[in-house]
Amino acid sequence: MDDEKRRAALAEQLTAAGTAHGEYEKNALNGEYDEQWAEWYASYLIGHQWNDQFRTGWDVGELAEALRRANTAHRADAPLRRWQDFYSEQFAARN
Repeated sequence: MDDEKRRAALAEQLTAAGTAHGEYEKNALNGEYDEQWAEWYASYLIGHQWNDQFRTGWDVGELAEALRRANTAHRADAPLRRWQDFYSEQFAARN
């Protein structure tokens, strides 16, 4: 898979996770902000073939921390870009 297709696949997975997490916050947390969002996303992504995109798989803790770093970088460096696209570029850099 070439880099552009890989980034697109990662962005698609992140979008699906975002949609599912929105439903989780709405229904399970009664609209409250999920302080543990990164762990939730990591569990969801790993459970939905996230590691198929990488030679070396992620564990939940490692991926949650990487998601937090991507979030911080996105807010600082490219807040006007879609977060899914920004994150996918960050993750695609890892083989």
